Amino acid sequence: MLRIQKILLGISLLVVFVCIHFWFVDCSTLYTSNSQKIQSVLIALGNWGVQMGLGLIFYRQNKTDFLLAISYAAFTGSLVLVPYCWLYVPQRINNTSYFIASIVLSTIVMVLSYFYWVRKSQIGLHWWAIWLLLLSVSVVAQIKVVFGIFIF
Repeated sequence: MLRIQKILLGISLLVVFVCIHFWFVDCSTLYTSNSQKIQSVLIALGNWGVQMGLGLIFYRQNKTDFLLAISYAAFTGSLVLVPYCWLYVPQRINNTSYFIASIVLSTIVMVLSYFYWVRKSQIGLHWWAIWLLLLSVSVVAQIKVVFGIFIF
């Protein structure tokens, strides 16, 4: 695949990720305001954006493969959120357990997917570890900022 094709594919995957994530938060009755929905999407994007920025600045090898790995992980994780939207949008059912399970499963898929792409692209595992740290920060931000739950 040519470099430009990888860049366009990566951008396309990230656009789909953003659309699915916004659809997911828009479907949930747990988000009570548009402000919460926007904060949630921005926090999720921030996690990926910081990792991409760090990669562009510090990754010395094939930056295109690195960014494509991130895009694939975000995309595959977001696909897990689609069933929640299909099953609960028409009924507007407030099912907190299914909402949380969707997020947990999506996160697991992203973690495993990013690990797979990091290994396949021969990117150092420290990039995956940095992303896990950023993921932890974004989870805490979602809980504290978006939902106002004080956890520590």
